[in-house]
Amino acid sequence: MSTCSIGNFSTEQKSWLDDHYAAYDFVRSQNDLSTFWVPLFANFLAIWPVRNTLWPQLPQSHIFSSDELRTICKAETRSKLCIQSFFDNKHRTARRDLYQTHIGDWTIEQWCWLNDYSESYSAAVQNDDLDTFFGDLFEDFFAIWPVRYYLWPSMPAHEVLSTTQRYKAIGIEEDCKMLSRRFAYPYVLPYHSNMRLIERVLFAKELVIAIVYGLNLQDLINIAQTCSTIRGVVLYLLEKYKHDILTPYISTEHRRNQFFGLLTATRGVITGSCALNMILGSPTYPTNDLNVIVPLGEFNVMAKFVTDALSFHPGSTTIHKSMQSTIQKFSKFNRLGAHITLAESKDKEDVLRVIVNSPTTADMSFMTPGGAATLYPVMTFQSIAYLTDRGHKMENHSKIGSISGDRFHIEQSTEFLGSPCLSNCPVLWR
Repeated sequence: MSTCSIGNFSTEQKSWLDDHYAAYDFVRSQNDLSTFWVPLFANFLAIWPVRNTLWPQLPQSHIFSSDELRTICKAETRSKLCIQSFFDNKHRTARRDLYQTHIGDWTIEQWCWLNDYSESYSAAVQNDDLDTFFGDLFEDFFAIWPVRYYLWPSMPAHEVLSTTQRYKAIGIEEDCKMLSRRFAYPYVLPYHSNMRLIERVLFAKELVIAIVYGLNLQDLINIAQTCSTIRGVVLYLLEKYKHDILTPYISTEHRRNQFFGLLTATRGVITGSCALNMILGSPTYPTNDLNVIVPLGEFNVMAKFVTDALSFHPGSTTIHKSMQSTIQKFSKFNRLGAHITLAESKDKEDVLRVIVNSPTTADMSFMTPGGAATLYPVMTFQSIAYLTDRGHKMENHSKIGSISGDRFHIEQSTEFLGSPCLSNCPVLWR
């Protein structure tokens, strides 16, 4: 087994990455790279799984051990970093400056020319044939105004472009095409009653994000089912939620992605107020700690990452007496006023017993790099937290677990239901 070939891209892989460079350059200019990396990494690793590089002879039915999963996680992280470096190395500051000052900054002549195509555009929209319309339009546009004249105005027309110059020109053309589709014809959109919803969304992505940002997880999942475009917006927002929540504790995106990878490899979860912010959306509440729980045997690898990679310092290791029956090991790490708590379950397989022994029903919530869950969704979404047996035993009820009175109404019994709850009574902690 060797990881030496991770990141040493083959000709086929380089060609595949080159095909995505124009999209990278455009998204980078919009300061929206998070929407680019997530699907790109997923597609790349789906086409070229790192397990095939690490263990080419291993059968597909092989069940990986914890050590092998950690190796895969590290290799995937390295692959992602190499992919980022590949794109960053292709990016040129001069090209970005040129894009901002010239590409898409239409002249009066170009605006008039584009305006002449408005009726054809409207017909293409109604006939669902925009690809043909834009294909013809771009061919004519770049024949009249070649991008190379903006990039290298003093270059003779007969001079052949180098490979690097050709890639640069192609990338700029793709950016120009994006701007044409997005900004050249927006004024015709509201007047077409037969316009598909997806076309409206494509031209108003920022507006859609602004409207749905802050919705709770349940609402986001519901609206994601309306169409594929909205689903893409929701996936972007979920990724943004996740990173925004962890930024106070892990400042760089690179380290956050490393943390998510390690959390997956160790089968750990995030609990507490960070998980609740992910589930409940806005208004979010200040989080005092990033609470992490890992199964038995995974404590040391996570603690090493927190101290070595994130530069946190170990602090208290005292386990609260109400949790001693489910927690094997505990440590609170500190850095510049930020705190990360790490707890190790007494169960080797998972951390569920720790979660269901929480002091309130709202604390029975958790998130992973790929999802989130709350065991009592109806009460949690209604900002009701039912005090469990363990919660009653805690000395200070003013702040129980991750719950505070300004966010949740804490119920001491099930009387708030108005009738006997019978089989619906919360009993998971018993």
